[in-house]
Amino acid sequence: MYDFDYWYMATVYTQFPGTKEEAYKFACEQAVLARQQLDRNIFSPIAHSHGLVKFGLPATGQDFWMAFDRPFMANAEGLLVIQSEGWEKSLGINHEIGFFYGLGKPIEYHKPLRLTRTKNGKRKRRW
Repeated sequence: MYDFDYWYMATVYTQFPGTKEEAYKFACEQAVLARQQLDRNIFSPIAHSHGLVKFGLPATGQDFWMAFDRPFMANAEGLLVIQSEGWEKSLGINHEIGFFYGLGKPIEYHKPLRLTRTKNGKRKRRW
């Protein structure tokens, strides 16, 4: 069995200034960049759950998703909040912050992570 520590990553979904598909892609990108740049294993509920809904899991509202994500939050090392547009208004992110605060787990706030590039303009990978 693996000892797999991870951080739970909160990104905007319903408050995202675009489509749900764009919010999903943003969450996936941020999860990869957090792995590369912060050297953390990441669990992103948006990256994980968006596809489940797309392929048939009924999206039954905020209460369902908060309960669905609770075990992932409880087992995470800490919370990584990506401060993209709309994050302060997000009910989900506010709930997640309160949950982690209540457990006394670390909470980190980051501006959206960006792909780093080398001097010749190519993408720089850190993994």
